[in-house]
Amino acid sequence: MAEEFNDLSFGDETRRNGDYVSLPVDETESADAREGDAVGLDGDGNLVQANSESGEEVEPIGVLYTYQYFEEANAGEQIDYDRDATVKVGGTVKAWVDDDVSAGDTLVAGDDSDGGEEAGQFVTGTDDGSVGNFVAISDAASQTGGPRNESQHIDDRDGDHFAEVLLR
Repeated sequence: MAEEFNDLSFGDETRRNGDYVSLPVDETESADAREGDAVGLDGDGNLVQANSESGEEVEPIGVLYTYQYFEEANAGEQIDYDRDATVKVGGTVKAWVDDDVSAGDTLVAGDDSDGGEEAGQFVTGTDDGSVGNFVAISDAASQTGGPRNESQHIDDRDGDHFAEVLLR
């Protein structure tokens, strides 16, 4: 049941022992990627939403856990694009998914070229290999309310769907 993770932020690990990497970000190219999105690297080596570039397929490598932030006096929290973002590449995570995802589904990043799916969102798909790298281990659930007060994430995802996703 994904509902049990409603108080976690998108991108948070749902169980311990995950693997993370730091990846470079660019203020322009990385601007659309949000915590909990499927992300990959563009041709310049910067973090972007998976399948987000028209004409160039960006393969997902993991789920964005968090950017690095700094506090500006009057502007509130701001992303620090001079520091790498943290991406979860192994383990289980609360990820943004299409509302028809079911436990056991092999997941791929949405293809925003036809307007029916969104870049950075996991959708049910197939994998060319014998085992998919991204598998839903819960059914999709709708986010209601925000994450816990102590969350470091600032994105409001109320109404977005999430699932617990295994990254391998």
